[in-house]
Amino acid sequence: FLSKGFSNYIIVYPREDFFSHNREGIMGSITYSAIYFMGVSMGNLLTDKNRDHKDVKRYHTAIVTFALVSGAWSLLAHLYLEKISRRLTNMAYVMFVINLNLTFMWFLLVVDRLCIKKSVNWVIESVNFNQLPTFLVANLLTGAINLSIRTLFSPPGEAFAIIIGYSCTFILVSAILKHFSLKLKYW
Repeated sequence: FLSKGFSNYIIVYPREDFFSHNREGIMGSITYSAIYFMGVSMGNLLTDKNRDHKDVKRYHTAIVTFALVSGAWSLLAHLYLEKISRRLTNMAYVMFVINLNLTFMWFLLVVDRLCIKKSVNWVIESVNFNQLPTFLVANLLTGAINLSIRTLFSPPGEAFAIIIGYSCTFILVSAILKHFSLKLKYW
């Protein structure tokens, strides 16, 4: 898709109308939707409601396997198709994000199993309960933060505090929705 001239259109062409002024967002919404739906599919595949939560080894193996496969695809796409680009939201970027999310999810599960010793992490359960609203709240928070703070020029301590506050805010929204069983989903 991008190799057929769309990457030049996104980067080089002048901005003359509504579509060209918003081309990164419009074109990117397709791939961000793909990332979201791949995440939902992965969550459904990995969290079979009929299985016992004691089958943690299979769960961890599946996450690691999918992370390795998505990492390999990301690397191959980066080397042979097009460099990873968030602005272009190309295949290399999509696979990189999926790999990053799976790797982070595996890390959280390891920490959860080592420290908390519960069968299900309440944070993952809360986010899973309302995935799309959590995603939208996180995106709106990102926009609000980027409009109000020049994050690229923030010192490390301030940047870390921003990330912690951002994460706690969207996790809190997810937890409140889960606590009151408010499912913001229409399908």
